Amino acid sequence: MANDELANIKDETIKMLEEHNFTVTTDGKYPAWKPDINEFTSKVLEIYKEFNSEASLEAIHAGLECAIFKDKYSSIKVASIGPSIQFPHSKKEQVSIQSVENVFKVVKKIVEEIN
Repeated sequence: MANDELANIKDETIKMLEEHNFTVTTDGKYPAWKPDINEFTSKVLEIYKEFNSEASLEAIHAGLECAIFKDKYSSIKVASIGPSIQFPHSKKEQVSIQSVENVFKVVKKIVEEIN
């Protein structure tokens, strides 16, 4: 969740692969992102709980767009939300239609209340 940690993992992985006679090249990078609990994320959670009482703030493998925005605009407040997905990035990937509908309602309400 930090750019220096991300760089260390990359360097360690390259070193390990080269030690096993692999040729390694890398291209491009997305920034790391440390979640920040603040008034905006608290409001997002409050609204989300209206549609899913089990909603919580968690750091998970998601939020690429948040990382990109935070990297360019460090003072921006961001929250990553999305539907419930099982088996992401696989041939078995599934999404809950109800959770997609809930996310739409949550985003709509966030926009209404924040404006």
